[in-house]
Amino acid sequence: MAKITPSPLVSKISGKIGNMIFSSWKGTQYAKLLPISIHNPGSSDQAKYRSNLVNLLAGWKNLSASQKGLWSEYAQFLGSAESETSSVGTRALIKPVGKVMTGMNAYIMVNQRLFSVDLDKVDVPPVNPVPGPISIEIDENPGPLLGVSVYFPEGSTSAGDRARLWIRNNRAGGHTYLVASEAPTGVEDNQDLARFSDIDFLKVGHEGSIVDVDWEQVIGYPISIQADLISASGYKSPASAVLDFTVEA
Repeated sequence: MAKITPSPLVSKISGKIGNMIFSSWKGTQYAKLLPISIHNPGSSDQAKYRSNLVNLLAGWKNLSASQKGLWSEYAQFLGSAESETSSVGTRALIKPVGKVMTGMNAYIMVNQRLFSVDLDKVDVPPVNPVPGPISIEIDENPGPLLGVSVYFPEGSTSAGDRARLWIRNNRAGGHTYLVASEAPTGVEDNQDLARFSDIDFLKVGHEGSIVDVDWEQVIGYPISIQADLISASGYKSPASAVLDFTVEA
């Protein structure tokens, strides 16, 4: 984003000119590149998540008082300094919880998380922590489809765990979206491995909608990848790994 210094001829600019947007904030003029348009607010993914939310609200009502009490305790834990707050790598694309929530909020959050990786709903909060990934590697000379390897400490993952892969296309508004999930199924260099193949990063994610962009539109711009781990009980790894790379022509 660039600042603009007004002149005697032009004191204020607002709106859109070509592919630039002009605005002002507290007396300072700004200009920024028009982001790639996002459409399809009623995508099939959004519809699935809304339907799942309805089911979870009904599920919460059917929980026993003792089960709801466990979720309330877990919600307090999530707001503490001991919860999911750390990351490995340059930065975290997906922010930690870091705030107080109700037991119902925690129940919905955990089960939406499980829903995102096709795991079954749980009626009690997760107990056993899972490790975060050590590192992320991508295949050399990435093209429109990426091969991605996510590494964990050897022997630290279990059957039912799912590694999640998030991508941020920094050319197109910087929105992060979940692109895939895989079970760690191998060992390489004394580390547990989750392998992702044919990952399409030429997309823009925004509030559940995903649209394609052209290869030429991302050349020279950084792409960010983040990985974490979800257990079958709904626990999310407190640490995650982040990798940045720049698309070359």
